[in-house]
Amino acid sequence: MDTINRTQELERLREESRTLEEKAGLTEKMEDAMSPSSNPEWSSKEYFEYAELHLYASTRSLYFSVSDTELRKKLIATKRKVDACYQLLLEEDVMAAKHAVSVANTKTWHQSWLKAGIYGLVVSIISCGILGVKGSVLGVAFVIWFLTSERDEIKYELTQAVERLRYAQEVKAEESNVPEVFSATEEQNGAEDKFDNESSDLPRHYVTGKLR
Repeated sequence: MDTINRTQELERLREESRTLEEKAGLTEKMEDAMSPSSNPEWSSKEYFEYAELHLYASTRSLYFSVSDTELRKKLIATKRKVDACYQLLLEEDVMAAKHAVSVANTKTWHQSWLKAGIYGLVVSIISCGILGVKGSVLGVAFVIWFLTSERDEIKYELTQAVERLRYAQEVKAEESNVPEVFSATEEQNGAEDKFDNESSDLPRHYVTGKLR
């Protein structure tokens, strides 16, 4: 599946999730969970971390509050599909960025002095034949200008590709540290996992660091 289709699939799953939340009467509560109140003393990073944990805890609490077991299972299953699709999209972004860097590097290699020499020789011969020595000099000057412009364009393309790869890898690394909201067992049973004995605050799959 290419990136465009993967993005469309992700949006389809998110829409399915929103539809189920509406059916369960959770729409407004989930919207509130996505925009928690802030503390003026917090930094942007602190608020982001709090908002992430707040959404995690609120989603679990709200989903498990749904009394209809089958609907609750569908909510959890769809949420897991959304997260899995998002992870695949991040992986594909990294792969696409790596490919872009490879292509830009190839262009850089192909724009060699040998290429410049061939262009210069051909243009010099043609210019000399038509306009004489002065024409030859002008032809060489034109080749130098053309290759310099091409080099700058390739350099810019490579810089953009490298930056895109850095950003894609950074986002993927950050998301990889976020535990899954619901475990496979919870999806199957529709019931909340038991708490780990070592922690009275977080469910087992959060404590063990299992990734979504």
